[in-house]
Amino acid sequence: MEETFTELSTELREVAYRPAPLLRHGIPKTRGEGARTLSIPSIRDRVVERAVLDAISRTVDLVFSANVYAYRNGLGNDDAIHRLTQLRDAGLYTGLW
Repeated sequence: MEETFTELSTELREVAYRPAPLLRHGIPKTRGEGARTLSIPSIRDRVVERAVLDAISRTVDLVFSANVYAYRNGLGNDDAIHRLTQLRDAGLYTGLW
């Protein structure tokens, strides 16, 4: 496994890394016909995805508006709803409810 990470590290440094094809797997739908297709990255690619996320997340958080809740670590739907409720109660939000 260490050899795999050494190779991966070398590929990334030399800008030679290429992701593997996604593994496609059909999951039957519980209602109706057909299947939902999952596209699953390899473990190697997940390691790279996580490393990139860890490297850029702090910088991206500084760029995002304080009112952006999607794709931010530690923030989610409940936080966005809470903030909208605060704005509505303060008379600052006039959107549709």
